[in-house]
Amino acid sequence: MTDPRSSDQSVFPDPVYKETVLAPLFDGAKDHHVEGFKAIDRAHLVMLTETGILDAAQARDIAVALDSIDAEIEPSKLVYTGEVEDFFFLIEKELKKRVGPDLGGRLHTARSRNDIDHTLFKLGLRERLNVLIEKALKLHATLIDAAEREKDTLIVAYTHGQPAQPTTFGHYLSAIVEFVGRDIERLFEAYRIVELSPMGAAAITTTGFPTDRARVAELLGFAAPLQNSYSCIAGVDYITSTYSALELMFLHLGRPIQDFQVWTSFEVGQIYVPNSLVQISSIMPQKRNPVPIEHLRHLASQTAGRAHSMLTVMHNTPFTDMNDSEGETQAMGYQAFASAYRVLDLLAALVQQIRIDPKRVRDNISRSCITITELADSLVRREGLSFREGHEIAASVAKAVVAMGGDLVSDGYAPFTAAFEKATGRRSALDETSFAEIVSPEYFVSVRTRFGGPAPEPLNAAIAGYRHDAERLADINGKILRRQADAARHAERALWRIEGNRLMAKIELQKLVKEYGKTRAVHGIDLTIEDGEFVVFVGPSGCGKSTTLRMIAGLEDISGGNLLIGGEVVNQREPKQRNIAMVFQNYAIYPHMTVGQNIGFGLYTSKLSKAEKQKRIEETGKILGLEKLLDRRPAALSGGQRQRVAIGRAMVRDPAAFLFDEPLSNLDAQLRSQMRMEIKSLHRRLGTTIVYVTHDQVEAMTMADKIVVMRDGNILQVGSPTDLYENPVDVFTARFIGSPSMNMVEGTISGGNLSVDGATISGLALPAHEGKALIGVRPHDLVVGEATGAGLSASGTVEAVEPLGSETLVHLNVGKAQVIATAPGRVVPAIGSTVSVHAGAGSLYLFDAVSEKALGRA
Repeated sequence: MTDPRSSDQSVFPDPVYKETVLAPLFDGAKDHHVEGFKAIDRAHLVMLTETGILDAAQARDIAVALDSIDAEIEPSKLVYTGEVEDFFFLIEKELKKRVGPDLGGRLHTARSRNDIDHTLFKLGLRERLNVLIEKALKLHATLIDAAEREKDTLIVAYTHGQPAQPTTFGHYLSAIVEFVGRDIERLFEAYRIVELSPMGAAAITTTGFPTDRARVAELLGFAAPLQNSYSCIAGVDYITSTYSALELMFLHLGRPIQDFQVWTSFEVGQIYVPNSLVQISSIMPQKRNPVPIEHLRHLASQTAGRAHSMLTVMHNTPFTDMNDSEGETQAMGYQAFASAYRVLDLLAALVQQIRIDPKRVRDNISRSCITITELADSLVRREGLSFREGHEIAASVAKAVVAMGGDLVSDGYAPFTAAFEKATGRRSALDETSFAEIVSPEYFVSVRTRFGGPAPEPLNAAIAGYRHDAERLADINGKILRRQADAARHAERALWRIEGNRLMAKIELQKLVKEYGKTRAVHGIDLTIEDGEFVVFVGPSGCGKSTTLRMIAGLEDISGGNLLIGGEVVNQREPKQRNIAMVFQNYAIYPHMTVGQNIGFGLYTSKLSKAEKQKRIEETGKILGLEKLLDRRPAALSGGQRQRVAIGRAMVRDPAAFLFDEPLSNLDAQLRSQMRMEIKSLHRRLGTTIVYVTHDQVEAMTMADKIVVMRDGNILQVGSPTDLYENPVDVFTARFIGSPSMNMVEGTISGGNLSVDGATISGLALPAHEGKALIGVRPHDLVVGEATGAGLSASGTVEAVEPLGSETLVHLNVGKAQVIATAPGRVVPAIGSTVSVHAGAGSLYLFDAVSEKALGRA
């Protein structure tokens, strides 16, 4: 027979293979994994450069080419033609077109599509888990608030589909809170596996090149590299653990959703669904159809089914085979996340809005005699009977009341006395009033004070614990998201270094002191500003921020301590020797020079050729959007354009760091906002270290990677804008960061209770403290309206209002305190009127009244 290889004239790809496999895989990649491809390519490029596998020039050319591909190719418009096998080879083809086949092929050194694919899939899962966990945490918090709100609201609890016992809706919702919390824990456990990077495993066994797998993991925001290289490309437990957790969550949620469906039925009717969540019948005018609950039930089942399908696909897949976990399978799994998001959003909205119908609950309790269990229990406690005797007497009473169609409270005493005498041969000590109390639903709930019961004491304790758990879970999630955001910034800065080949500056302040005679302006501060960071010093006038900046610049002598730039002490170096550039509040540009001449002024004494100087001026002008204005004089420019010229004059020198001293103070509000974004965008493009001084906390919050809060020559707190906003260390920082400023009221913590103006605030998880405290609440958390759960509630007189469109700021006198609250944009309370305000649990900041140091949140 003829060897089939010698006679094979076929050309890849076969049309059927192209349409049934390759084109769908290509479409899946461009729909779901484009950003992942970009991140992996760049992280791998940085690692190859840092390990010396690629030299600086090669890396720069590849980085620029990758940027060119991003700018010129719109993935959503791509159609699979079969010219290349898949999306990976398309990018490699485009790269080779720009830098040549030799250099274009070097990016793939020490990696394989195997480790790339599993990294892509983990990035895709991670992105979706981030969204899912955020929504699950929101549902968890919503359920806790609803449990607090409904902790005294009676409902009928069912077993075997029959009315069983009275409890409270808050107690029922608390049960859901608990399993949702555990489901979130299971998602985090799955996340732990997703967070291990497969990159660097290559095909199976890693590589002989001196790669750094930990560095790639860091740049991609993973917690660490997955150790065994075979496991990296064959182990799919990150998929099975994720979809197992997802399936369980929605199996669990489907059960209370089914309860809600039954409880809204005409026959039960203990849940009332508001009109906003009810559809009408097209033919039957009397009907109110709670259709969202039906959608919830269907979507929860759909989500669980889609997740289970992922597990089925992985069943009996060979350990060496990854085809069953390729792109089409991942896309199928992503559909589970899509329906999951819908369930979590809709269920949170439903839980916020549904209410219990108290009349129907009372009617159902009355008709079903479900409080009769407590009669049996009370006969044991009060009459000394065995439980079985008490049970039989109670059963006789229930049968008699049901037979007469009566009410247990009003009609049950006579059957009770008869049944008791018949069973015991004596009269009961219970009179009619005692009997009525025992069989009331309120009494039934109130005596169930055991751990986990529905009585107020254990339920309040449980809800406080749930809030603590919710904070812990949110904290875990916050740390994960911050690490990923930091990784993205670090990766971006690493690429800036590659593309610009720019020396960047790490600035270290070690016990830095500034004295003017006997006056100490800066008190021995310590701070590290990392390469490429955007650090903002903020504080009131006279706090030492500008003095510190001027010491970094070399414009002020250092009285004590050390200043290091790039690891070298520069205390005695002249400003021009520090390779930094400063932009002042006053533009200080020369009116008789053109824009181009002003920008190039700093190059006047440099040894660059005239052509190189002009090239730098033009490049700088283009970056700043001034390329068409280079021949104009400053008088023909706007304030914002003049400030850009001043920035350009600093930029053109290619400094290791920029220092900005309140550069926007002379601009109007609109220009300040525009320039904030332009400077931030400039930082993203250049990657140069920026140290920025301002008294405006809005500038600090919107621009900084890291904020340094100063007061009286000392650093009070250093952290990201979110850290400072959410976790201020003291009253000064809490009030300085955030606009409008945080409200402060006086209170007392005693015996685990918080009181304000003599009123005790319940349901809060308080920090360990005894004595006077300051209670901080941000205006956006203090909302005009009645309380919807635990927290701080008050009423006050409206002194002033500030309608802002999307919201209204309401200035109030509340007791001795003046506070600011928020109301929806179209709600404008009348001056002099009295309104109620509420801040929910978790939004209160507590500070020691003496030291003003933070105690924690409540």
